[in-house]
Amino acid sequence: MQCKILFITGDRSEYDLLKPVAKELSSYKQFKLGFFVAGTHLIEKFGRTIDVIENDGFEIVSKINNLLLSDSPSARAKSLSIELASLVDTIDTYKPAMVVVLGDREETLAAAIACVYSRTICVHLCGGDTTSDGNSDNLVRDAVTKMAHIHFPSTEKSRKRILDLGEESYRVFNYGATGIDSLVNVEQMSKTELLKSLGVNEDYKRFAVLIQHPILTDIEQSIADLRASLVALREIGIPTFVGRTNSDPGNMAFREILNSWCGENDTFHFYGNLDRIKFVNLLRHASVLVGNSSLGIIEAPYLKLPVVNVGLRQRGRESGENVIFVDGKKEDVHAAIIKATEDDLYRGVIESGTNPYGYGIASKLIAKKLSEILPDLDKFRLKMQVK
Repeated sequence: MQCKILFITGDRSEYDLLKPVAKELSSYKQFKLGFFVAGTHLIEKFGRTIDVIENDGFEIVSKINNLLLSDSPSARAKSLSIELASLVDTIDTYKPAMVVVLGDREETLAAAIACVYSRTICVHLCGGDTTSDGNSDNLVRDAVTKMAHIHFPSTEKSRKRILDLGEESYRVFNYGATGIDSLVNVEQMSKTELLKSLGVNEDYKRFAVLIQHPILTDIEQSIADLRASLVALREIGIPTFVGRTNSDPGNMAFREILNSWCGENDTFHFYGNLDRIKFVNLLRHASVLVGNSSLGIIEAPYLKLPVVNVGLRQRGRESGENVIFVDGKKEDVHAAIIKATEDDLYRGVIESGTNPYGYGIASKLIAKKLSEILPDLDKFRLKMQVK
């Protein structure tokens, strides 16, 4: 009899990290995979990326349009409550042996809660990370760690932190970040080919990518941070490809600013959602990534891509030599972009630097480990209460 595994996803960026694990597990005959799809995946303005999951050939067991389109911080909690009810029903009917979640968003917390009360094994990827930005992600991530049964952190420091939180060592395995796995075998595109596919006829000598999100603890400041990034990029005169913001509170204000900025400046190009080949090659050919995405912390070191991380988001997170952390002041952002793009000594440090998040084999090892522990799954069901 096959072991059912349910993957939980509420956003394209999260799915891209889960996909390589699901792909590896699908090659094992003892596993049957299904996806619970929610959040931005079902929203047109975020690209309706449920189509990506369907095109990849994965079975969608359940889909729920739970996301409230609001900039109110309380909207995330309400969205979580809608999703939680549906998750409980899905687990009751699909009866998975394991539920796989990733990171620190509301989908992850809802799934972990549902697993606790249904006595279903919860597998948590990317736990143990910590930042000093004061955002809710830290609290959610650690709460999920205490509810999850099997842990696959992305770095050794994160593994040790999970142990410090009281988890037993036989539950915790560090194989690196799965996001890197999805970069390794992506088809190469020339810069000219890439730019033409994005509707740009000029052969830019260099260009930047901007991916910036609001932060719940100070939405107004994060808006100021975004404006600082945009002004600095325009002053430098570097062509910039702009990605969509996430669905966190403040996203509506961010979208309005980005749409206006791209409409008024010829060298700013809004790309929204791209297929995996174009997106990875956009990063491969970029001179710098500006903003505050975890992409800059985890995947960018593998690509040897300099990153200017603006504002509090991601501050204090374990990172490689490729990341420059700056406050949301236009002058600081400007200086950091110049260093990232023109300082040959600094770029040399990045080229020779190491990546604490691994080298692209995490998904294979995670799938192998889950297959190995499958006969002893009951051993993981009982959680320690204290240490």
